[in-house]
Amino acid sequence: MKILFFFLFFLFILERQSELPRGVSPENRHLYLNKPTFTCHDQSKTIKFSYVNDNYCDCEDGSDEPGTSACSETTFYCKNEGFKPKIIFSNRVNDYECDCCSGEDEWETGVCENTCLIELQKEIEKEKELKKQRKLAIEFREARNPKVFKLAQQKRKTLTTIEKKLQIITQILNKCNSIFQQIHSGVFDQQTQQELQQISSMVFSSSLSSTSFWNQMSPKFTRKNGFQQKFVEEVHKLESQYQHLAEKYLQLQLFKKENLELYQNYLYLYNQVINFKTPDGEYEYIFKPFISLVQHGLKSNNDVTIGSWGSLGIDNFQENYPNGEQCWNGPIRKVLIHFECSVNSEIISIEETDRCFYEMVFKTPGACQDIDDDVDDDYKQQFLKKSNKKEL
Repeated sequence: MKILFFFLFFLFILERQSELPRGVSPENRHLYLNKPTFTCHDQSKTIKFSYVNDNYCDCEDGSDEPGTSACSETTFYCKNEGFKPKIIFSNRVNDYECDCCSGEDEWETGVCENTCLIELQKEIEKEKELKKQRKLAIEFREARNPKVFKLAQQKRKTLTTIEKKLQIITQILNKCNSIFQQIHSGVFDQQTQQELQQISSMVFSSSLSSTSFWNQMSPKFTRKNGFQQKFVEEVHKLESQYQHLAEKYLQLQLFKKENLELYQNYLYLYNQVINFKTPDGEYEYIFKPFISLVQHGLKSNNDVTIGSWGSLGIDNFQENYPNGEQCWNGPIRKVLIHFECSVNSEIISIEETDRCFYEMVFKTPGACQDIDDDVDDDYKQQFLKKSNKKEL
């Protein structure tokens, strides 16, 4: 019996010796081994180990007082057994405010109860709800996948058609430019007339312009009076069509097979419009995914494009919308979008974090990822073990 007593007493002494001083993190354990002396972390001096946590700042760097508020600009480590550890500033130690759920920061005042298991219960319930919301969001997204891929097939056909039209318009505009130079230089011979007739035929076949114009112009090929103005007007129409088709072509790039994988979780946003009004009532933002983000002044009634879709790929749940309108005497506006998981698609905030540079937080199902339901964190396992013991 005596042998057992001395053995248990010896274990108690060893345990006490291995204990860390209050406020020391496990990472710094090796710096606070129970020795006769303690050396300040900045190597400025060596003191008796009994001076550690004596509520007097001996070291200039404050390393001798990890568990008191004696030294400024130091930190206190909350073990928070049963929950997540936490680091606070030492000036919060014994200030009658409960910063650690374990209450260990108020070791002298004793005003705090240990609420770590309660906090853990709250976190587990919160995570359960988040997982439930993620599951609903993923189901929403996957339910729309068949429609999305069908839409992608249709858009790829449209892409091919637009590409052909752009090629035809480019040929016509190049030819028109050549003819215009001839007309401008006073040359309007039989060859020029034949070239105009050829262009007329191209326009008819591609349905890119009005046939009535060319019918009206046929008897006037030999008369320059008033012709140049009408010719220029028609060329401007073609240029406008080219610009419109080029913008459309850019918007449809995401439906290409090589890009589809990059955006397949977000394609349901195509053709959606998400609005967001600032709390101060100054602006309303109109977000058209894969197109642009526009700032509408509610008082001025002015619209400013602060970002246009132009990148390919959402990297780490972020995407750039560059090529907005230029700031007055400043750079081109651009937007960085941060994607977060949610059942609904909504803008949470938009801020101009730098001159002409905006950041937007956008919640949407596309940003939701599958999460393992297993509880892996050590502190959660501790809670489950304690809960199981209570049930037993």
